[in-house]
Amino acid sequence: MAGGLLWGRSRGLVGYLNGFNLGQFCIFAILSAKLLREFGMPGRWDWSFTVYLRRFPSLIGIGVCYNLSIWVDKIIFGLSPYGRITAERFPTYNQYDSSLFLAFATTIPAMAIFLARTETEFAVVYRRYYDDIFFRRSLNQILASKRAMVDVLTSSFLDLCKVQGLITFGCVYFADDLLAMVGLPYSQTGMFRYGLIGAFMQVMMLFIHVILLYFDLRNAVLGLTFLFLAANALGAGVSLGLGFPYYGAGFATAALIGLAASVTTLYLQVRDLEFITFAKRKIVGQRSPRGSDRERAGGLYGRYRPTKGPMAEPPPKKPAPAAQGATPPAQQPPAPSPGKP
Repeated sequence: MAGGLLWGRSRGLVGYLNGFNLGQFCIFAILSAKLLREFGMPGRWDWSFTVYLRRFPSLIGIGVCYNLSIWVDKIIFGLSPYGRITAERFPTYNQYDSSLFLAFATTIPAMAIFLARTETEFAVVYRRYYDDIFFRRSLNQILASKRAMVDVLTSSFLDLCKVQGLITFGCVYFADDLLAMVGLPYSQTGMFRYGLIGAFMQVMMLFIHVILLYFDLRNAVLGLTFLFLAANALGAGVSLGLGFPYYGAGFATAALIGLAASVTTLYLQVRDLEFITFAKRKIVGQRSPRGSDRERAGGLYGRYRPTKGPMAEPPPKKPAPAAQGATPPAQQPPAPSPGKP
């Protein structure tokens, strides 16, 4: 951001873009350095990851549909008679794009909360639930783990609604002032408010999609992302036909449809979770599990335990050998058996 502001003052729009690219490169370089410091430089390029593209093609469809669903309304507005082509190929409609960009920027706090809650609290209770199944614990303990997982899901969803809902409500109320602060005309207030509501629901929908992927419901998420894509494309076309006051309403309506379908899918999944787990899923492990399976690297349900780097666990200590010539400890005579003289 700093590079874009400094470079943009002297070079204009090109400077802002170059500053943004420079910031992205710095983030990439820092993350790459941390990865290489932890795992080391690979001896050769390993292309074995391409096997997963054939094993899980639905993940490719999910990524394409979700990203296209975010851009399809912008493309339709850019190709409309009110849009224009920039950089010789890129269609854009400045008023619509700037309003939606500002609306999406308000979801940054919710994304941070979503990442922290999902990768910490929910990941722990999720692993505990399937650990209970893998180690063949009692049904009461499995159901208790399920209730804990539902409680974490509910609290995370409500916290996300509270934080993002408060931000969205405040931005909707002060929409005119916010647009004036960034130099946008008041005529974009309607589009900005529709974008705020749609962005709020899209963040909630993304949260549910990630939870469904935890449960390995790839085909369900693929269907939900395709539904959102189709609804957003249709909504953009309808709102164009209705006129300027309805620009953005199609995106908000599509996000509402996608969120409602996602909530319904997650509710049905969690309600019948134990039935789906035992009747429709293959549980890994065909022998009686041992406690070391969760500890050793490469176990059936093992966890990441690095052998190198600052996070590596020290090897177990071996008992010191007895010194030569040392006198062994005196043996105590066995206690007499009761009832015998």
